[in-house]
Amino acid sequence: MNEKFLIIFMKIYENFVGYDTLSIFTEKSRQNGRKYAIIPLARANMNYLTLEHVSKQYRTGAVTVDALTDVSFSLDDGEFAVVLGSSGAGKTTLLNLLGGMDTATAGKITLDGTEVTALNRRELTDYRRFDVGFVFQFYNLMPNLTALENVEIATEICKNALDPVTVLELGERLKHFPARLSGGEQQRVSIARAIAKNPKLLLCDEPTGALDFETGKHILTLLHDVSKTRKKPVIVVTHNAAIKEMADRVIYIRSGCIERIETNEHPRSVEEIEW
Repeated sequence: MNEKFLIIFMKIYENFVGYDTLSIFTEKSRQNGRKYAIIPLARANMNYLTLEHVSKQYRTGAVTVDALTDVSFSLDDGEFAVVLGSSGAGKTTLLNLLGGMDTATAGKITLDGTEVTALNRRELTDYRRFDVGFVFQFYNLMPNLTALENVEIATEICKNALDPVTVLELGERLKHFPARLSGGEQQRVSIARAIAKNPKLLLCDEPTGALDFETGKHILTLLHDVSKTRKKPVIVVTHNAAIKEMADRVIYIRSGCIERIETNEHPRSVEEIEW
């Protein structure tokens, strides 16, 4: 094979699949004396979740509101991230874009190789159904269904759902209706409903906002365990700055822009956090 042609082919292959092929072929050649060798590698330098220059504008008549401007960051699988910002900073808009509930005006969002910002309306419905789990501040449980049924209804519309009984872990209260559950138990059901879908991404909007201190810490422990044991990125949007101490990555948003991003090399356990 012509050497010049092979090098050109290798560079095209590298650009297509994201592998550092040419350097590996050269290194392998030195190791075994062969002129060329093909060795498959895992993808290099590819994050599980990536936002690239994402912006969102809302227009009302002649007025344009910049809700998000040029937002860029990335997360690996299993990362626990906290998004901090005051009211109106753009946290909810960011959550809506990540969850496929709204579309970006500009930029690109990629989750596990899927370009979310390129999906059409039907594909976004499937994305929300299969790939994203949502945890809300006020639970959003169906009052006429038991705790178990609230989780089962989510698993019935998903492809690779988990066993709701195993995920829920409410013991004898599985068959209780939401009105007979405490706030912490209702939030636990809400989280179980999101986890049971076996999503690629878990989004949490003020998950401890309506809970007391001890119950909130228990819920945070549960969310943190999800990110580490199931190797899924968990993003928690909150006003509570104390929670940042347990995060792998802290994203500060101000006036629709990323103010700064901090990486926590030594996250604290939930038990050590006070607020």
